[in-house]
Amino acid sequence: MQQGVTETTDALWQARQKYQQGLYRQTFDILRREHGEPAQWRDPELQLLGGRTLNHLGRSRTALALMQRAWRGAPERPRQRYYRGFQLLGRRGPWAALRFIQQHGEILCEDDPHLQGLWLGHFATLYSIYRDWERSHEFLERALALHPDSSWLALEHAVILQREDRYPEAMAVLEPWLASSAPPRPVVAAGAELLLLLDQRDDAVALLARHAPRMESVELCLRLYDLLLENGERDAAAEALQRARSLVPELPGTVDRELVYREFELHYERGELDQALQAADELKDPFVVSVRERLRERRDQPAEALLPVAFVRQHHMTCAPATFVALARYWGHQFDHLEVAEQICYDGTPASTERRWISELGWHVREFEMDHDIIRALVDRGVPVALSTVEPGSAHMQAIVGYDLRKGVYKIRDPFSPLISEMLMDGAAKRYAATGPRCMVVVPSDQAGRLEGIELPAARLYDHYHDLQLALERHDRPAAVTALEQLRQEGAEHRLVLWGERSLAAYDHDAPASLKTLDALLERYPEDLNLIASRADMLGELGRFQEQRTYLREQLEAGHSHPLLIQTLVHALRHDYRVAEETHQWLERLLRLEPTRATALYSLAGLNWDEGKREQAFELYRLCACLEDKVERYAQSYFKAARFLRQTDQALDWLRRRADRLGPLSADARVTLALMLEQLDLSREAAEVFEQALNEHPRNVWLVNEALIFYQSRSDLERARALLAQRRADLPEAMVLEFEGDIARQAGDLEQASVHFRALLALRPFHTGALRFVAGQLRRDDSLEAALAFIDRQGSLNPHDYGIRGVKLDFLEALPPSQRWPQLEALAAQAGDDSRVAQAMADCALERGDYAQALRFASRVLAEAPDDHRALVISARAHLLAQDNDAAAQAFRAAIRASVDRPDAFHGLLECYPDVAAKREALGFIHRQLLEQVTFGDGVQAFVALARRFLTDEEVAAFVDQVIAERPDLWQSWLAAAHFHRDVRHLDRALECIQEGCRRFPLIPRLWLESGRLRLLADDTEGAEADLTECLRQSPDWVQAVISLSDVLEVRGDFDASEGHIDRALRRLPREGLLLGYKSDLLWRRGQREEAFDTMVRALAETPDYHWGWDKLGEWARETDRRGEALALAERLANEQESNADLWRHCYMLTDEQDQELAFIERARALRPHDPSLVIDQCEVLHRIGREKEIEPLLSRDYWRGPPPTEVLGFTAWLRHQQGDRDTAISMMRDQVLRDDPAFSRGWRLLATWYKDAGEVEPCLHASRQLVALQPGHAGALVEAAELMLEVTEGDARRAIEEEVSDYLERALARDYSDTYIQLTLLDHYMDSGHPERARELMTRILVDEGNVFVRARQLRLALESAELDAAWPLYQSVVRDWRDNNWLLLEPLAWVAAAGADARQALWRSVPDWLADPDMPDAVVVVWARAQALAGVSGDELLANLERLRRDPRRGGLFGFALEWLLDSDEIDPAIRLRLVRRHWWRLRGQERVANAARRFLAGQKHWLWWLWLRVVL
Repeated sequence: MQQGVTETTDALWQARQKYQQGLYRQTFDILRREHGEPAQWRDPELQLLGGRTLNHLGRSRTALALMQRAWRGAPERPRQRYYRGFQLLGRRGPWAALRFIQQHGEILCEDDPHLQGLWLGHFATLYSIYRDWERSHEFLERALALHPDSSWLALEHAVILQREDRYPEAMAVLEPWLASSAPPRPVVAAGAELLLLLDQRDDAVALLARHAPRMESVELCLRLYDLLLENGERDAAAEALQRARSLVPELPGTVDRELVYREFELHYERGELDQALQAADELKDPFVVSVRERLRERRDQPAEALLPVAFVRQHHMTCAPATFVALARYWGHQFDHLEVAEQICYDGTPASTERRWISELGWHVREFEMDHDIIRALVDRGVPVALSTVEPGSAHMQAIVGYDLRKGVYKIRDPFSPLISEMLMDGAAKRYAATGPRCMVVVPSDQAGRLEGIELPAARLYDHYHDLQLALERHDRPAAVTALEQLRQEGAEHRLVLWGERSLAAYDHDAPASLKTLDALLERYPEDLNLIASRADMLGELGRFQEQRTYLREQLEAGHSHPLLIQTLVHALRHDYRVAEETHQWLERLLRLEPTRATALYSLAGLNWDEGKREQAFELYRLCACLEDKVERYAQSYFKAARFLRQTDQALDWLRRRADRLGPLSADARVTLALMLEQLDLSREAAEVFEQALNEHPRNVWLVNEALIFYQSRSDLERARALLAQRRADLPEAMVLEFEGDIARQAGDLEQASVHFRALLALRPFHTGALRFVAGQLRRDDSLEAALAFIDRQGSLNPHDYGIRGVKLDFLEALPPSQRWPQLEALAAQAGDDSRVAQAMADCALERGDYAQALRFASRVLAEAPDDHRALVISARAHLLAQDNDAAAQAFRAAIRASVDRPDAFHGLLECYPDVAAKREALGFIHRQLLEQVTFGDGVQAFVALARRFLTDEEVAAFVDQVIAERPDLWQSWLAAAHFHRDVRHLDRALECIQEGCRRFPLIPRLWLESGRLRLLADDTEGAEADLTECLRQSPDWVQAVISLSDVLEVRGDFDASEGHIDRALRRLPREGLLLGYKSDLLWRRGQREEAFDTMVRALAETPDYHWGWDKLGEWARETDRRGEALALAERLANEQESNADLWRHCYMLTDEQDQELAFIERARALRPHDPSLVIDQCEVLHRIGREKEIEPLLSRDYWRGPPPTEVLGFTAWLRHQQGDRDTAISMMRDQVLRDDPAFSRGWRLLATWYKDAGEVEPCLHASRQLVALQPGHAGALVEAAELMLEVTEGDARRAIEEEVSDYLERALARDYSDTYIQLTLLDHYMDSGHPERARELMTRILVDEGNVFVRARQLRLALESAELDAAWPLYQSVVRDWRDNNWLLLEPLAWVAAAGADARQALWRSVPDWLADPDMPDAVVVVWARAQALAGVSGDELLANLERLRRDPRRGGLFGFALEWLLDSDEIDPAIRLRLVRRHWWRLRGQERVANAARRFLAGQKHWLWWLWLRVVL
């Protein structure tokens, strides 16, 4: 037994020695002798060696079977894994092999450097097949470092260089091995192939002739045979073929087709037709069958003609240049193949380009349709013919250099193969009928005579078709139309007419016309797969998706199972998750058929990415970008995936190297680099790349288009105009019109923009950008109905147009839901498979309050795209409004998982949870998603803003630091950090962050805006103006930036400049609601109140959701007695937008009639029945009108289907306080509501107010500070907290908080610089706390509102404080004149006068009599007259005399009682004097109850009880 094992081992050793010597037949004979037939072999090592051996003996199927069994027998062995990769490469292609080796990793066998080196070499080889040269050479270098003397690795190195078209370098790698006396077989085979590619045919033959007899390789013998036979050395070829035959072992069930076919060839070349036919009878190949039948019919015809056209090896995608160079050399002209390729070829060569270039050389070029007799005549005259063959999904250029009439074939010089090949004459005409096939004669001008007398079929038609293509290339559409008309006149029924019509339709983006021509072509050529695939693509472009899928499935079921149609179906299914499994199945099939098909890999990458397999997708995107290195979307997708996976630098370096390599050949690579740099906000470098591309390709229209878009995106209109003017003559009219319209629009010239875009629509009726602009102008200048009618007219030209349908959906959003719904139903009937329509219907249903419908349509979208963020949010909102919080939370979480950079789901998720602990858990979930998904920025900002409500500042700070550390490449990271530090009052750090952001990303307007705002907070108005000016330079129409700069100008005291800035913006944007609102506020503060009111009405009509505007309008309506107009506007807009609950709430806020209040709030709540704010509004109304019983049900757990929201619980506490139960209210708010939700800011506000009313200082201060901590950037909260703190404190306690209050009020003003109330509150605080200089500085900002009586009152205070009495009294007189029933305006200035000293008091009394005599002064002046006497210390007699004169005054005498009342209430007057007043005028008190009450108050206060009783009796 042991002896048997030893013999077996010896036999295997002996066999391996023979194998290494290339003696494969002897190897096989040893194995067969020792172990029997291959089917009996069981040992994996034996199977492996046997499989490798049979592969060299022409028995590849048996070899693969043996290697498969070897793998299954010992898959854990490193050698088996290594050869398993080769087996998969041979059996299933490189994709399967690559996946296999990647799955097993880079380390195969560290203990065996030789095997490990070979394994790494396998990586190198497979990456080279996918043209990933960088990784291929990287793995090769690692492999050679482990095993530098390996002939196999040298071979792989040469093959990799060969695939790179680096033939001399590849040969140099092999030469040391070939120089040896016995080079390995693979090296010999590869060396011979390289010699052929280098056009060293004789050397290749000599190499094979030297080593093929020495080795036992069927491959070497057959390759030698092929070369010898083509050289005409038939006897030597016969010997090589005989040796090959002798090496092939006889095995059951095998047919030696390759040998038989070569025997057929040999017999035919020798003229042995009977033997040739006998050999052909053994073969079933359609080509051989056709040739065999032709031979039987025409064996007596002349045999063949062959022109000596040399082989020129094409490089990747350079078949046309290589073919032309081969033909040129035939004519004795020398061209360099690569130089020609650089001039006419980039990712293939368009037919028009090759013909134009050759013609420009002065050569004679004519295209024509294939005709056997014509081609034969040309060849007979010594003229080879270029032939373009169009296969499914690709095209190839080669040359017809001969023919064989007996066999019925053309002799083909293919630039990919060094051997002459054959093409069936009849088969070519039939196979390529849809495209001609197109033939072309290319001869030097001095050889054009050879063509005389030969009528080239359809040559004039091809001339017209060529003219059409050239016209479209230079964007001369009229010339293209002329060429098409000439084409029709010459050959109305010829297929080129249809192809010409299709070209023009494609240029016009006229999808219906394109489909029409495709259908006409398919009527003639129903089996043409390119036409079938194109028709399917066009159906998708037209939005007819279901029809597209059905059509493709029918074609595949009918037997058209070509990879092109499978790929087209995959593309149609790609984004529909309902058929994800089917899509994967088709992709697997497609990649088995064509494992290097980039489109298939790209589709698989997209699927993997969507399924969360990001690393696998990234690998696939890279393979696509390498495999088709001139396809820009592959390069862009690779970069975007790399950026997502934090490999930005690596990918950017790759893009830069790619641009350097391809940039001189085409602008595409540089444009891609520039666009990706722009994504990284490296705009300066991006601009430099564009400039470089424009210098390299000055007449490239597409490049000019991209550059113009880029300049516009940067708001560099000057450069855009200059480029457009410079290149205008080279650009198509439509393109010029589009950019002129865009530039005019961006510059604010809307009228001129409309002119350009209407002209563009006349040329391009389906141009959605132009359509959107013109419709938008119609909506603004006419009506929404006019805009929709215009869109419908354009859409009627093609009801299936996807883009126009999208525009209509956008405009329909402005309609009330009741009007929108029928239109959406009509769209759904027309395009039911358009998910955008279902999405819009879900939105509309949600607005209508039909939650079931909203869920149904959202589910329809999610069935196709389960990660659709918008549909998930709609579903979540519907569940939330239907009080199904659990389902809502699930949907919100799914939306966040789908995209954490669309943070609209953040707040929704928190709404699902009533208590703080659950909200914190939800924030933790969002936090994890932000880190896991690697946010692109928007989610970071939203999270930081939201988290501060529920997390400690320390927790949020840790997150901000983490974001800055991990994603400094995001401008949003710096913005979020700046906002956070601003909110926690670390202004210096905030400025550092925002300035670093501006430094890194100088072309992000948002950063400049925030920098300007932060500088303003730091009182750096000069820096703020500079930053905001830069922001507006980049984005001139950004309303927030316009308003912020206006604020800066106002703060600086330049009010005219501030208003002028707003006016200029309004000239560009005359219907921008926010600008109109800001303008109205300026007008109001300047005293132009009626105009201000009217302007705000316009603002709200344009922007009904402008909540600040509604608040202002309500305030102004009360002051101008125009509440009716304000309410009428709100009602009109609410009726127009009947589903807008906010508008009904504004109606409620504007009315002062209780019945209307209740009706309006009920209308609002009917739309949002579980909106806490609306429920609270209704409860407040019910409380005011005494309908308390109706309140409790709305606050109950039953109504809310669980714990009521925090806002409702807070209102319940408020209600208890209103009902007089203060202690319960405080306890409920403090110990329940705020304990469970400490982020409830309104609760802290109410609690602080209640503590203030109760005189509890410290609790009030604590609650006020909590309010500020929760809303550090909210002006209203800051002011309320400051006022509460001032009202609850006095003395030392007040002084202790003065700076804190100043900080709050200053922050509030920084948030809203135009709010007069904040300004005046801060000014009063400055005065009260002893800082008049600050008050004066602040007054310079406020004076824009000098028409405001409260502002004039503060001017009076400042004048009194500085003893400017001459200025003070006119101010006081104007305040009294405009007192508006506000006693504060009468009395508070008297307190300021009293504080100003005796001189001021005396001076006031000297002025007041004149005021009293002024007929324009209101009766209220008597109050000042009365109190001024007291302040001046007028004697009793004088006071009595003054009062008597007043009583007798014919105009003011009626105010006697009013004056007496104020005198009696004035503590500044001596009690004795006031008693004299009572005694003198007691009898005048009858019938004047207010004066009598003042007398009683005085008497009781002075304890003059007898007088008090007497008055009670007599009155």
